Amino acid sequence: MELNKRTYLSAFTILGLAMCLYSGLQLVGAYVYVLASDWISGLEAGGFRWLSGLFASPLTRVPVQYLFVLGIPSLLVYLSVCWLPASKGTQKKVPASVIAAALVMAMGFGYVFNFTGTIINFGISLATGKSALEMNPVTEMLSMLEPGMILYVCLIGPFMEEVMFRGVFLRRARRFGDRTAILYTAVLFGMMHGNLTQFLYATAIGLILGYLAVSSNGIRYCVLVHVLINSYSTYLTLWSLFLENMGISLFTALFSFGVLAAVALFIAGAVWFFVSQGVFWWRELRARERTFGSGFRYVWENPGFFLFAVISLLEMVSYFL
Repeated sequence: MELNKRTYLSAFTILGLAMCLYSGLQLVGAYVYVLASDWISGLEAGGFRWLSGLFASPLTRVPVQYLFVLGIPSLLVYLSVCWLPASKGTQKKVPASVIAAALVMAMGFGYVFNFTGTIINFGISLATGKSALEMNPVTEMLSMLEPGMILYVCLIGPFMEEVMFRGVFLRRARRFGDRTAILYTAVLFGMMHGNLTQFLYATAIGLILGYLAVSSNGIRYCVLVHVLINSYSTYLTLWSLFLENMGISLFTALFSFGVLAAVALFIAGAVWFFVSQGVFWWRELRARERTFGSGFRYVWENPGFFLFAVISLLEMVSYFL
């Protein structure tokens, strides 16, 4: 199929509208979850009351909630775009050195943009009086790390997000060029989180995960890196909470120093790998990009992306109010 203006507009409008549908279905899913939870726990549930354990158990409560909020919406979104042409190819192995470089860059630049978002949030906090901690929902998630939340953050969430963004969406954008697909899905991935801090660092991480996806023609390496990133953050949070509860100030201080040292190493490593490999990766993609520039403006200038951008912006603003 010829990649003309109409092709760009139709494909990326549909993908953008699919993300709008995803946002709407998340709200519906959250509402249905509350109704289902109330019904299961009530007498009117009758013989189905045994299901209340799934809604109440520390191990299954969060996964069940996200089944309603993300799982079912993801399936419905896939059904809405599965008919679009998708790139196909045999999965390829990626050298361990490339995976390691991608992991370090994702961690390092993730920290850089996380700090950037935190600084911006702090400035807004000074102007509005609202706590900066309330502007990033990750803070709340990591403050209630029950077993089900750990399972979701470390395994279920990364897998579902990679299937959606580096799987479903990237495969359907790749016919317009690998670099276009990587950039587009990274921005959608960042916007999907709905707050400024996560938008910044999720977009940066999404660019790196996108490169792994097009290099391997699959998402297995993306899932691996995503799982490692989330698991590392969870591991640090668990240790921090443990030391805080123990009340041993010396160990807490040593732990904090170690974390700061690791952050500095990740950032330095990210810069090193970006200069030595990342720039080459981007040039490599550019060299084989056949369509970049001809209709690239329509990737962003279409009703679907515009509407999703408005929805995401409103979500971000809501965290500041």
